[in-house]
Amino acid sequence: LSMLRNYLITAIRNLKKGLVSTISQSIGLSIGLAVFILVNLIAEFEETFDTFFNNYQRIYTVYVDFKPEAGFGVKSTDAVYSALQPVLELNIPEIEKSSRLLGRELMVKAGDKKFYQSLSFADPDFLVILQLDFIQGDAGTALSGPNSVIISKTVAAKYFGEANPMGEKITIDNKHEMQVTAVFADLPANSHLNGSVVSDIGFEMVGTIGALVSISNFDPIGNWGSLNSDEKTYVLLPEGADPIQYENKLEQIYNQHFTTEMKEYFAGIRLRPLQSMNLYVWETSGIPALGALRVIGIIILLIACLNYMTLAAARGLSRLREVGLRKSLGATQWQLVIQFLVESIAIAFIALIIAIILTKLSIPAITQITSRELVFNVFTNPGIFGGLVVLMLITGLIAGGYPALVISRLETINALNGRTGRSGKKNVMRNILLTVQYTASIVLAVAVMVTYAQNQKLQSGAFRYHRDHVVIVNRMSNSNITPHFEALKSGWSASPSVGKVSLSSQVPFNQSTSLTQVTPVSGDENLKVDFQSIDIDQEYTELYDFRLLAGRNLSEKYSEDSFTLDDSSRIEQATVNVLINLKAATALGIESADDAIGKFFYDIGEDAEGTNFRIVGVLGDLNYMGFFSKLRPTVFWMREGRGRIASIRINTDNLTTTLAHIDQVWDELLPDYPIDRQFLDDNFNDIYSIFQGINLALVLFSIIGLSLAIVGLFGMTIYLTNSRVKEIGLRKVLGATVLRLMSMLSFQITRPVLISVFIACPLAYFGMGAYLNFFSDKVELPLIFFVKIGIVVMAIAWIIVGVRAYRAANTNPAEALRYE
Repeated sequence: LSMLRNYLITAIRNLKKGLVSTISQSIGLSIGLAVFILVNLIAEFEETFDTFFNNYQRIYTVYVDFKPEAGFGVKSTDAVYSALQPVLELNIPEIEKSSRLLGRELMVKAGDKKFYQSLSFADPDFLVILQLDFIQGDAGTALSGPNSVIISKTVAAKYFGEANPMGEKITIDNKHEMQVTAVFADLPANSHLNGSVVSDIGFEMVGTIGALVSISNFDPIGNWGSLNSDEKTYVLLPEGADPIQYENKLEQIYNQHFTTEMKEYFAGIRLRPLQSMNLYVWETSGIPALGALRVIGIIILLIACLNYMTLAAARGLSRLREVGLRKSLGATQWQLVIQFLVESIAIAFIALIIAIILTKLSIPAITQITSRELVFNVFTNPGIFGGLVVLMLITGLIAGGYPALVISRLETINALNGRTGRSGKKNVMRNILLTVQYTASIVLAVAVMVTYAQNQKLQSGAFRYHRDHVVIVNRMSNSNITPHFEALKSGWSASPSVGKVSLSSQVPFNQSTSLTQVTPVSGDENLKVDFQSIDIDQEYTELYDFRLLAGRNLSEKYSEDSFTLDDSSRIEQATVNVLINLKAATALGIESADDAIGKFFYDIGEDAEGTNFRIVGVLGDLNYMGFFSKLRPTVFWMREGRGRIASIRINTDNLTTTLAHIDQVWDELLPDYPIDRQFLDDNFNDIYSIFQGINLALVLFSIIGLSLAIVGLFGMTIYLTNSRVKEIGLRKVLGATVLRLMSMLSFQITRPVLISVFIACPLAYFGMGAYLNFFSDKVELPLIFFVKIGIVVMAIAWIIVGVRAYRAANTNPAEALRYE
């Protein structure tokens, strides 16, 4: 203990003596530690989703895998057909409990308050699988009645204020009454039920499946045709159950209940742990988000440690005589190593204190950017406190280990004379440190530039001119709203600021997909092609400026341009005129847009048996879905009664007046239903904001990494020049020019930096290639891109080294030689 006490006293004295150097080294390490702590806080938050539920380790959601050739751009869904749950109960009785949770957004009215509200519907066992915290009511009976509904604490205050909501009535879509039977506590922020990237449906009100049947004529056992992210199925497996064994049993259900057509798209039924539900988007896209985040944190900390090593090695040169004196007085190499390591750990301790402060200050901004409520309780959480202490020790040992070994291994005579004894020799470790440091920094820099370029490509992609000039109005498929569309259209169009108004089943950036199988030869299924189908009206293609390559647009003037379905969802019309995109024409084996006009294709399936689809127009290819879905062969047709969304093209010069006019027309015609409108831009930003967040995080991390690398390079330059003072003086005496000396010193740095460029570029190419595969429309990574990066990195290195080398080369040789 007395020896350790002496080490600490000596370390404190040395740190005080070199206060400026101590502060600079501490700041670099503290930034690295702060970034490492923050990324791990974020990753840990994501990994603890839904762990507050009892038995969360036994709870799984059921989903289906897509086949790669299906072309959906993702590997799987986060849901399954709602008709599967009754089949599970019948075919796999070993499952302890199972339940559906079907999300909807409906108009809810209580008294004079009415809002479009997230409302979920569940089977009886839902409250057994996911045990909520009830404030009022009893979980065993809360959903026993056919019109029972349970609500969250926030929703209770929203509709009923301070009044007791128990037993109160709410009205759904102005027609269906439900009774409040329980109030549950709001779920914590780290629950997938609060909504996700692919779904805005929150967990605020829960009714019974029977209530959904009454409200929307939902078929609880026959819905094998609609796959919706808002319709999830949960299972509770027995204690110690192996989910793989249950997936094998699900394979039997897949074989029995999935049709041949469904099997062309889906590879099988799987189980996803409840804890992984919030990571669905990253998991199914193939982007290892949390792994990448943690790797970035490690890279930043590694750069900070390498930066400390170079600065510590440079600082150690000023203590050569101290080392020599200690050795001459009998100090062993390991005693010196321990002394330097104690100093390194002391600096790591200071850095950790600064890092904790930086982390605390950064959390509010990170919370706002990520919408994640991060908690960092250092002193009240023993796990976090212990982890930080271990992190400090490891960082101190790693960062200080190399400088301690280098300086302690010097020969006594060389140390007393202030010589390193390594002049003119290759320092392999030094080059490795610099190469690793710059390799990591370059990879981060490339990641920033690639994600930025990809984001710019998304911003400038299809429909970029319409995103803030098109207002979309939802809920047009509501049976009480649909009959009023023509009146709404007429009223909206009365404003000079309103252009085209259209009704369709889909708008740009809406990720829903309706597929139909067609063939160019009637009855020949060997030639079948998957078409994406979109229901439009005659205004649609002009409103969104689709380019007509050949033929004409659809029009209400032609009777065969529109069609209806009978009660059995069959097309009774013999001939239906349609539009297709150029990719669809190619898929049908048609060589050009002009050749496609007048050609026929045929639906494969009973719904369109006997119907001929005639092509009257060919549109240019536009990636309608945007982002990650591949461009598909697409058919546009006018199928009556299938429009869900109204699109209104507006002039934004008098935006406030125009929006007020749109709202006024709606309120006059539909006073019982609030308007649900947004800009097309909002559809785009809902998903684009994810990639903006990724880019922002990479930019911040890369700036930190590059800054630390530059500081490390500067420290390495100081180390090199200080270790070659005598050599520089002798060379100047022998006639070496300043330029020659600068070239000599720069070459030692240029080589490892150049090596790092050649290592980093392939790593970045393959890493970012995996990221870009997530997108259907992606930027290219040409060779010149990496050449430019290499030139910029080398230029930065030369400038840094050149400045220091110039100062060293201009030193008076008499002073340099007197150094000894």
